[in-house]
Amino acid sequence: MLSKFIMCAILAAVPAALAADPLPGPAPGVIDEAVKIRVAPDATRWDDVCPRLTETSPRARAVHASLAVAAANVIVASRYPNPELAVSLEEGGIRGPLYKPNVARVAIAQTLLTRGKRRSAQDAAQLGVRVAEADLRLAEIDVAAALALAWVEVLDHKYRIELASLALAITRWDEDLARRRVLAGDLGDASLYRTAAVVHSAEAALGRERGALDEALTILPLHWGGSPGEVTDLAGLLPAPGPPEDLDQLLAALDASPTDLLFDRRVQEAEARGRAADRSWVPDVTVEAGYVSVDGLREHGWLVGISIPLPAYDRNQGEVARAAAEARRIRLEAAAATTAARAAVYRWHARIASIHAEWVSLQQATLPAALKAWKSIHDAFIGGDLSLLDVAAGTQYLLAMRSREIELRVEHAEASIALDTAIGRPVKLFAPYEVTP
Repeated sequence: MLSKFIMCAILAAVPAALAADPLPGPAPGVIDEAVKIRVAPDATRWDDVCPRLTETSPRARAVHASLAVAAANVIVASRYPNPELAVSLEEGGIRGPLYKPNVARVAIAQTLLTRGKRRSAQDAAQLGVRVAEADLRLAEIDVAAALALAWVEVLDHKYRIELASLALAITRWDEDLARRRVLAGDLGDASLYRTAAVVHSAEAALGRERGALDEALTILPLHWGGSPGEVTDLAGLLPAPGPPEDLDQLLAALDASPTDLLFDRRVQEAEARGRAADRSWVPDVTVEAGYVSVDGLREHGWLVGISIPLPAYDRNQGEVARAAAEARRIRLEAAAATTAARAAVYRWHARIASIHAEWVSLQQATLPAALKAWKSIHDAFIGGDLSLLDVAAGTQYLLAMRSREIELRVEHAEASIALDTAIGRPVKLFAPYEVTP
C-alpha cells in the first residue's frame, strides 16, 4: 500500500516538476525572433565584387572585345585609298616597213573619294562604337543581376541552415520532454522512437542545407570569372519585404532604360550605313600623274590624267534597301522589347505588392498566433494534457511559418532584381549586416 502511495505521488509530481523546471530548450527569445544569419569577418562583400564584373566576367569581357572591334572599324573607315604605282616598258624596233620606238612610262594614280563617302563611313563606324558601349552597359546590368540571384541563393541557404538548426534544437527538446514523460509512465516507449526519428530527420535536413550551401558557394565565383572555392562566406542580409515603388515612376524610367538606348543607337547605325551606301552611286575620281620617255631621253615629258567610271548602273540600291529594312526591323524589335519591359514592370510591381501584403499579415497575425499556439501546446504537453502528436503538429506549423518568412524574403529579393533588370538599373537590395562569427 505504501509503495502504491509513493508511486502515485511521484507520478503526480512529475508534471509539476516539468512545468516548474523544464529541460533547457532553444535559447530564450530565439523562438519569438525572426531567423538570423551569421557573417564571418572574412566574408565576401557585394561592394567588393560588383565593380569587378565589368573587368572579369566572361560576358563583359566579350562585349569589351566587341567594343575594340568597333573602334578598329573607325580606324578602317578613316583611311584613304592607297595610291597605285604603274611602271611599263614597251620595247620598240623595226616591224616591217614601220619603226616602233621604245617607250618607258612611270605613273602614280590616286583615287579621290567623292560626295563625303569617307565622312559617312566614319559616322557609321562611330555609331558602331556607341552601339557597343550601350551593349556593354546592358551586359553589365545583366551580369550583375545574374550574380545577385546567385547571391540570394547563397543567403537563402544560410537562412535555411539557421532554421534547420532551430528545428533540430526544438526536436531535441521535444525528445527530452517525451523521455521524461515516458519515465513518468505517462507515455509509452513508442513515443521515444517517434521523437528519435524526428530528430534524425532534422539532422538530415540540416546536413542537406549545408551541402546545398557549399554547392552554391562553389558556383558563385564563376559569375565574375573566379575559381571554385574562392568564396567561403557571403556578407549581407535579405531585407524585410517592403511596399512597391510608385508604378508611374517605374514606367517613366523605362524611357531612359539601357535597352531603349541600345535600340536607338542600333537604328542610328543602320540609317548611317544606309546614307553611306546611298552616296556610293556617285563615282570616285582617279587622278594620275607620271613621266614618259621615248627612245631613252630623245623624247620625254610629263603626263597628267583623270579617270571616272561611268555610273551607268546604280549598284548600291541593294545596300540602301537592306539598311532601310534593317532599321525597320530594329524599330519593330524595340517596340516588342518595350512592350515586354512594360509587362515585366507591371508583373513584378504587382508581385512585390502581393509579397508585402502577405509579409504584413504574417508578421501581424499568422506568426503571433503560431507562436502562441506552440507555447500553449508545449505547456499543455508538459502538464500531461496533450499528446506527442499535438506537439509535433504545433512545432511543424511554427517552423512552416518561419520557413514562409524566409521564402517571402527570397521572393521579394528575386522580384526586386527582376524589376531592376527590366528597368535597367543597378541592383541594390542587400541590407546592412553585422559581422557575427
